[in-house]
Amino acid sequence: MWNLHKHPFLRLLLPYAIGIWLAIQWPGNLNSVLLWVLLGMGLLMMLSARFLIVSYRFRWLFGFGLSLFLFVFGLVYTNSRAADSNPRHLLHAGHDYSFYLIRITDPPEARENTIKLIGELQAAGDSLSIKALHAQIMVYVQRNPESEQLQYGDLIMFSKAPEVVPAPQNPHQFDYRKHLATKGIYHQVFLREKDWKLNGKGYSNPVYVLAYKLRNHLLASLQRNGIEGDEYAVASAILLGYDDHLPRHLRKGYAAAGAMHVLCVSGLHVGIIFILLNFLLGFLNKGRKAKTFKTILLLLSIWFYALLTGLSPSVNRASVMISFVLLAQLLNRKGNIINSLSASALLLLVANPYTLLHIGFQLSYTAVLGIVLLQKPIHNIFYIKNKHLDKLWEITALSFAAQLGTTPLAVYYFNQFPMYFWLSNLFLVPLSFAVIVAGMSLLMISFVPFLSKLLGLATSGLLFVLNTIIQWIESLPISTLQGLYLNPAEALLMYVLIGLALLHINNGLRKPVIPGLLVLLLLVSSFGWRTTQNNGAHKFIVYSIPNKAVYDFIHGREHIVMADSSDMYNEFITGFNLEGNWTRHGLSRSPAYFGVEDKLLQHPFVYKNGLLLAFGQYKMALWRGRNACQSLTEGPYAIDLVIIGGNTRENLESLLQCYDFKQLVIDSSMPRWHRQAWTTALENKNIPYYDVSQNGAFVWDLKAAHK
Repeated sequence: MWNLHKHPFLRLLLPYAIGIWLAIQWPGNLNSVLLWVLLGMGLLMMLSARFLIVSYRFRWLFGFGLSLFLFVFGLVYTNSRAADSNPRHLLHAGHDYSFYLIRITDPPEARENTIKLIGELQAAGDSLSIKALHAQIMVYVQRNPESEQLQYGDLIMFSKAPEVVPAPQNPHQFDYRKHLATKGIYHQVFLREKDWKLNGKGYSNPVYVLAYKLRNHLLASLQRNGIEGDEYAVASAILLGYDDHLPRHLRKGYAAAGAMHVLCVSGLHVGIIFILLNFLLGFLNKGRKAKTFKTILLLLSIWFYALLTGLSPSVNRASVMISFVLLAQLLNRKGNIINSLSASALLLLVANPYTLLHIGFQLSYTAVLGIVLLQKPIHNIFYIKNKHLDKLWEITALSFAAQLGTTPLAVYYFNQFPMYFWLSNLFLVPLSFAVIVAGMSLLMISFVPFLSKLLGLATSGLLFVLNTIIQWIESLPISTLQGLYLNPAEALLMYVLIGLALLHINNGLRKPVIPGLLVLLLLVSSFGWRTTQNNGAHKFIVYSIPNKAVYDFIHGREHIVMADSSDMYNEFITGFNLEGNWTRHGLSRSPAYFGVEDKLLQHPFVYKNGLLLAFGQYKMALWRGRNACQSLTEGPYAIDLVIIGGNTRENLESLLQCYDFKQLVIDSSMPRWHRQAWTTALENKNIPYYDVSQNGAFVWDLKAAHK
C-alpha cells in the first residue's frame, strides 16, 4: 500500500487541487464567510497540534488541519482569480465604449485569412472619459501587409466592441467558451482592415522578447539549410514548438498513430535533451561539488531550451517537472519521483490554479505517472533473455504504460483511441531522438556553411522517414477507434480501477479485488444504461450553424441528416458542430445524407414528398419561398411541426392558411432581416416559435413527447 507520509508534497497537492476544482465547478456559489471560518479552523488545528497538544493520539489533527487549510485556500484563491471577482473586468463594464486599447501578449499567429492575436485590455473609453479595464481578448484581424507586421508587445486600438464568447449552440458540441475561460479569455472580436490601428509599443517582457527572437532566427536557419515543406512543418514543431505551419493531414496522421506527443514540444523532448546532456556530462558524477555543478548545468541547459521554444506552457511544465527531479536527486531523494512530480504540480497550480483544467497539464502528468507506476509491472510480464529484444520490449512497455495512464482522459476529451500506438512508439522514440539530436546540432552550428547543409540534409531525411512511417501506420486497417465516449464519472472510475489493479499486482494484496469488481460493475452498469438509452432514442434536431440548414433524424442507433447539398460533406460542419452529439448517442459518423431540395425520399423511418415529411407518426413541413404550400384539397393541413428557413420572406398569413401546426421553428439558414420580420409577425399574433439562431439547436425528443 502507498504510504502518504513518504510523499509529503502529494499530501499537500491533493486537498489544494480538490479545492481548486470545486471553486471552478461552482464559481461564485460558495459562502465567503463559511470559507474564512473553515480556513481559520484549519489554521487553529495546525497550531494546536503543533504547540498545545502533545498526546500522540492526536497527531492526526495537524494533518487534518493542514488538509482543511489547503482545501479552503484552494477555494478562496481560485475564486479571487476569477473574472467575476475583479470589478474592473470587462465583464462588469455595463456598456460599450467608443474605443478599446489592448497590448498583444503572445506572438501573432498567421492563418489563411486572419491574424490571430491574444490581447490584454489596457483601457476603454469614449469622448468623455477613459477607464482602466482588464480582460484577455481573443482578436482576429483581417490579414493584410499591415496586420502581418504586428508583434508581441504592440498596442492596437479599435472601435468594435468585444463580444462575450458564446456558449455551444448544439448538444454536446465542443465547448470553446469553457476552453478559452481556462486561459482567462472571455471575449473575442473580429476586426476588418479599417476597424483598428497600431498605437505604439507597450510593455514587453525582455525574456519573452529574447525567446521569440531566438525562435524566429532558428526557424529561418532551418529553411536556409534545406528543410522545407512537410519536413519543415514537423521540424519547427518538434524542435521549437512552433506548429503554425502544420497542415491538417499531418496533424490527423500523427493523431491516428498516437504520436501527437512527438509534434508537441513537451516532456518527451525535454526528456531527450536531459538524457543527452546527462550522458555528455557523465564525467561530473564524481564528488559532491562536481554533481552540484552538473545539476546546475543541466538546469540551465533545460531552461535555455525552454527559452528557444518560446517558453510555451507545455515546455515550461516539462522543465518544471525535470527541475524538481534533478533537485531531488541532488538532495539524495532519487527514489521519490512521485513527490518531485507533486511538488512541480503544486508550484504550477499556485502560479495559476486554472492550469488544473488545461488538457496538456492533465495528459502530461498522467503520462508520467503511468510510466513511473506501470512501466515496470508491464515489463515484468515477460522475461526475455536476449538483451536487444528485451530493450525493444522495454520501449513497448513504456509506451503501453504512458498510453494506459492517459487513455481515460484521451477518450473523454478526443473520443478516439489509436490502435497502433505501440508500433508507432517503437519507431518514433528512436527516430525522434535522432531528429532532435540532428536538428539541435544543426541549429548550434548553422553558421558553418558546409556542415550545416550536411546536417540539414540528414535532418530532412530523418523527418521524411518519420512522416512516411506515420502515414503508413495511419493507412493500416482500423488504425483509430473513433466515436468512443466516456463521461467524467466513467473516466474517474477507470482511473480508480487502474489504481486498484496496480495495488493488487505490486503488493499481491487481495483487498483491492472486491472494490475493483464493484468499480467494474459500476462501469459496466453505466455503459449498459447509456446503451439502452441510445437504442431507444427517437429525436429530431435542428442544428444551429450560421447560415446553414442541417436537420438530424435519430431513430435508435441509426440516423439520417438532411442539409443543403453544398454542406452535406463539409468536415468543419460535422467535426466541430455535430460529431460530439453523434458520439454521445453512439451514432455513425458517416450517416446517410439527403438534400433539403430533394423532392422524394423513402426510408424505413423517414419519408419526404416535396416539402412534407413524416418521421414515425409525426408530420413536418418545410416552408421555403413564396409558393411553399403543398397542393391541399381542403382547409389548413394539421401538422406537428413547421420549419422555416432559407431566403424566405415573411408571409405568415399564407402559412396559417396552409397549415394548422403545433410547433414552429426558424432555422439558422434564414438571413437576419427576414428572421426579424418573421419573429415580429409571430409575436404580434401571439404564436409561440423557436428561433435556432438565438436559442441554439432545437431538440425534439419524440419519445418523451409520445409519453
